[in-house]
Amino acid sequence: MTTCREEVIKSLKNLKWKVNNQRQEKYAPNECVVYVSGVKVEIDTTESYIFHTDLTIEYNEDDPRRLNERIVSILSHVEADVVSSGADWCTSFKFQDQQVGTTLGTTMNIKLICDYKEIVYHG
Repeated sequence: MTTCREEVIKSLKNLKWKVNNQRQEKYAPNECVVYVSGVKVEIDTTESYIFHTDLTIEYNEDDPRRLNERIVSILSHVEADVVSSGADWCTSFKFQDQQVGTTLGTTMNIKLICDYKEIVYHG
């Protein structure tokens, strides 16, 4: 049984991305990291909780002309791959936000934030 994070990584690798295990100051072309960037717990019923988990795909983009094309490619392929993977809780997977910041010169640091929900029953 795989997790949503593992499915995101598998999809990125299919798109020819090198996926690192930890965050870095700078990423080479087609190099990124996928990490858990937030968890929120919500009471659903007296017998269940909903865990919202945020994952972030982070990479650097040196060519502003390719920015939109690369983001759209990642969003469309990764979401389709993860939702159809059959992995637990991945049917709720969706992209939420994008953050674009500059690092040095024209290099942009891109963060693509996605979310999935997991229902945990107790009792």
